[in-house]
Amino acid sequence: KNIVNMKPSQYYVHVVKSGDSFASIGKKYKIPYGVIKSFNGVKSNLLRINQKLIIPIGKSKLPKADKDYFVKAGDTLASIARTNKIKLAKLMKDNNLKTSFIRIGDKLRIRYD
Repeated sequence: KNIVNMKPSQYYVHVVKSGDSFASIGKKYKIPYGVIKSFNGVKSNLLRINQKLIIPIGKSKLPKADKDYFVKAGDTLASIARTNKIKLAKLMKDNNLKTSFIRIGDKLRIRYD
């Protein structure tokens, strides 16, 4: 009901997944979970899978979308992680890598969750 008073760049629609809580959703978007509950008119802490929540945020706070990255000459896992502002261990885990050996043309998934 509050959506009519907002500009499109000021909110994000979050679809609840298994394991989500108001606290984890608030942490993900860097806003207090009470703001999310209040904005959506929710009194309980219970969430339903596939429930849609409107997250009131500024355009600059929208979460980054996951992307594929293709290894280029001179790339290292550490440089790729640093450039994409993620931890090296996370990059390796997300791509099921046991070592830091990569080759030109390898496809890596960059995840921002």
